[in-house]
Amino acid sequence: MANSYAASCGGVDTLIVSCEDTGKAGGGILQILKIALDIMTGLVGILAVIGIIIMGIQYTTAQGNEAQTTKAKRRLFEIVIGLAAYLLIYGLLGWLIPNLGSESNLPDLPKESTQQDTGNQNQNQNQNQNQNQNQNQNQNQNQNQQSENQKPKVQYAAKHTLIDAEPIDYWLNVPSGATEDMPLVIFLHGTGEVGNANAVNNLPQVKYMREYGGSTPPFISIAPVGNSAKAWPTSTVKSIVDSVAKEYESDPDRIYIWGFSLGGIGTWQTVNAYPGFFAAAIPISGCQGNAKAANFVNTPILAISGTVGVEGQTYGPCMKNFVNQINNSGGSAQKETYSGQSHTTLSKALRYSELFSWLLSK
Repeated sequence: MANSYAASCGGVDTLIVSCEDTGKAGGGILQILKIALDIMTGLVGILAVIGIIIMGIQYTTAQGNEAQTTKAKRRLFEIVIGLAAYLLIYGLLGWLIPNLGSESNLPDLPKESTQQDTGNQNQNQNQNQNQNQNQNQNQNQNQNQQSENQKPKVQYAAKHTLIDAEPIDYWLNVPSGATEDMPLVIFLHGTGEVGNANAVNNLPQVKYMREYGGSTPPFISIAPVGNSAKAWPTSTVKSIVDSVAKEYESDPDRIYIWGFSLGGIGTWQTVNAYPGFFAAAIPISGCQGNAKAANFVNTPILAISGTVGVEGQTYGPCMKNFVNQINNSGGSAQKETYSGQSHTTLSKALRYSELFSWLLSK
C-alpha cells in the first residue's frame, strides 16, 4: 500500500508540505523556498571553505613571489566579501519572507495590541475557537457514547485473521441495523473455490446469504476461504464462528452451518467435532466420513443430494444411510433428493428460500 504524505491546505491536498506548518495556505511554497535557500547556503559555505583553503595554500607556498602572494590575498578578500554579501542577502530574505529565517514567527502566547480594533478581532477569534472546541468536545462525547452503546456494523466486507497461526480469509455480512442476539450462519465451499476469495464471493449460496441477510429475520453470514482441498479444519471453522459471534454478540443458541461438496463433508465433520453447538445443519453432496451418529442427536439435519452421476451413486446413498443412523440414535434428520441434478447443476437448482425457512426455524 502506497504511503501518501498529504495534508489538507484550504481543502486541497498537497504531497509536499502542509499548511499546518505556517497556519496558512502559503506555507508549502515558503517551506520549499526555505529548504532551497538552506541547501544553497550549505553549498556556498562549502565552496567558501574550499576557496579559503586553496588560497591559503597558494599564499604559504609563494616563497617570496610577490605576484602570487598578491593574487592569493586578493582572492581571499573576494571570497570573504562574497560570503558577507550572501549572508546579507540571506538575512534580507529571512526578513522579507515570513517564517523563512526562523523556526516559527508565531508567539506562544498572543501579544497585546495597542490598537482597539486588533484587540477586538483577537477576542472574537478566541471566542470562535472556544466555541469550536466545545462543539468538537460534544461531538467526541456523543461519538464515544454511541460507540459504547452500539456495536460496529458492517454491510459487507472481506476479513483476514490468524487462526492457530494460519492466515484465513472470510467474507462477512452484518446486516444494516443489526442488533444483539442475531442468528449467525456459516457456509463452507467446495474444492473448486479453494484459495480463491472472489470465487467464493460469487457462489450462489454466498450471494443468497448476502441478499437474504437484509430481510426478516436478518442474520450474520460468514463464508470462509479454505486453504486446502483435502478437508475443512474443524477447529478453524469453530474459531472463526467464535470470533464473529463474540464481536457481534450473536445468539449463541442460533448458530447454523451448511456446506456443499467438500463443504458438505466439512459440515458433517464440524458438527461431529462439536456436538450440540450448532442449532441446525445442511450438508449438501458430501458423505459423513467417520462421524458418529450419536454426536448429531441435538442438531437437526437436512441432508441434500442430486441423482445424476456421483450424486446418485455415492453421495445420495451414504447420506441417506447416515440420516437413518441419526434418527435411530434419537436425533432429528431428514434426506432430500433433487431429481435430475448432477454435482455441477445442483447448486443452482437448490430452493434456497425453503432451505433457509427450515434452517432458521430451528
